[in-house]
Amino acid sequence: MSFLRPFVLPTALVAGLSGAFVATGPASAAADTANLVVEVSAARNILSTSGWSGLAVQVRNTGTAPAESVTLTFAQPAGLRTVIYESTSNWTCDTGALTTCTHIGPFAPGASDRAIYNTVEVDGAPEGSTLEVSASATTTTPEGSTADNASSKLIKIVPTGLVAGHLWNDLNADGIRQANEPAPRIGVSIDSQDDEDNYGFANSFDVGYRETVVSKRYKITSTLSRYDWRFTTPNVGSDDTDSDLVPVSTSTYTQTGASPVFKVTPSTPGAVDVGVIASFRPAAITPASVPQGAASVTVKLSGGRFASDLDVKLTRAGFDAIPGVLSNLAADNTSMDVTFPLAQATAGAWTLNLDRLYGPHAEVPFTVAAPGLKLSKAPSISGTVAVGSTVKAVPGTWTPTATSYRYVWAANGTSIRGATGATLTVPAGALGKRLTVRVTAARSGYTSASATSAKSAVVAKGKAPRATKRPAITGTVKVGRTVRAAAGTWSPKANSYRYEWRLNGKVIRGATGASLKLTSSMRNKKLTVTVIARRTGYVDGKAASKTVKVH
Repeated sequence: MSFLRPFVLPTALVAGLSGAFVATGPASAAADTANLVVEVSAARNILSTSGWSGLAVQVRNTGTAPAESVTLTFAQPAGLRTVIYESTSNWTCDTGALTTCTHIGPFAPGASDRAIYNTVEVDGAPEGSTLEVSASATTTTPEGSTADNASSKLIKIVPTGLVAGHLWNDLNADGIRQANEPAPRIGVSIDSQDDEDNYGFANSFDVGYRETVVSKRYKITSTLSRYDWRFTTPNVGSDDTDSDLVPVSTSTYTQTGASPVFKVTPSTPGAVDVGVIASFRPAAITPASVPQGAASVTVKLSGGRFASDLDVKLTRAGFDAIPGVLSNLAADNTSMDVTFPLAQATAGAWTLNLDRLYGPHAEVPFTVAAPGLKLSKAPSISGTVAVGSTVKAVPGTWTPTATSYRYVWAANGTSIRGATGATLTVPAGALGKRLTVRVTAARSGYTSASATSAKSAVVAKGKAPRATKRPAITGTVKVGRTVRAAAGTWSPKANSYRYEWRLNGKVIRGATGASLKLTSSMRNKKLTVTVIARRTGYVDGKAASKTVKVH
């Protein structure tokens, strides 16, 4: 095709006219060329034997000249069957085993046109096969390069796998799925990371999700209405009970969460669980416990996205629900006050429920407390405060009268292991410390109450062990022989003994062992041994043997 070229004066003529040499630009546009770029794409390029995809061929002219007589050849392999064939009005196409399309008129510089879009399905291609889709273009116009005139795309045929997971309303907001927590009505999207494949699941029937998918890499996302839901804390507890979606973006009205990328194969299913919390579940309620018999109590809920259309009530199994009345809603919707009539409410554990019609459900624990026992006289400790002695807890006086008590004994504020009775035999470990006892009083129909006694005097040493059988000297009491001391029997039992030997009533220096060798200087003198009995936490006990004569 011919086209107009700009008229350019010869250089010499221009110089003559101007009286000087003038440099000029290119003499013509003859260097302009076309440059066709062909791109084959597949919406899904990893398919199962029953899969489908969209194949597109895009043609662009990135050159500076129009491309004349552009012809496009498109080869679709056996194993893919065209279900829907599309082409734009700029092309005339002949379809068959090989599709040939001719562009109508010149293909202008900078133009881009999708010449073909075929919806195809797999037709007989076996698992493990790879199919190649290709296209190429030609033009009668000279091109700067023909490197981009052809393009191809590989389609892999693979087996299928499974993606499944639990969706649950995390009623107690602990990030862990419990058996009693229901499924929410939310949606998840299973998005391929290898092509444009995706699967959507809308949970409208309070169940989990389960999808058969092509074996490739995926990420699961979910977008929540902030009016209804927020994501629970992810990755808490075990993989079987935690939530796998991490919030990735938040707008005024929505929050989106995403899982890590995972690969699905026939032998490795994908398991991604999604836990959500009703957006209006309060982070705190004040008060969370009220005394039984209060005629009317106003409870402040805070830390949620509250609204005036919420239905708020107290429930307990076996009792009628107690409806709440909204008395105040903060301008920013982050707190609300609800008033409950509690005059007839039975004491015990209740549940504060929040619901939106046909929407999410939230629960938080609430307590109607029985009246508590009141202390009128503090507990005290009676008895001798010494190691080995028995002391007794005087439980104090309570109104109304308590019917049972529990005790915890402590020394210098640290609980004594196993010391939970009304009496305590003071252990050696309490020596030098002060005792206290904490009394918890109980009565049916009332809340238990506790009080601690005043500190006792410092725990003193226990009474010295007493010899129930006096010590004795054993062996032949004769010069050159060795005699031994029998320690005797002591109550309480001693931990160790020390010995003092005497001649004629005077202590023998250095003689502190349980045995003594008799020397000639001891002849005809009177010998005794005193045993000192030692026990931890007690005063030392002493007892002497009978006197014997050394021969």
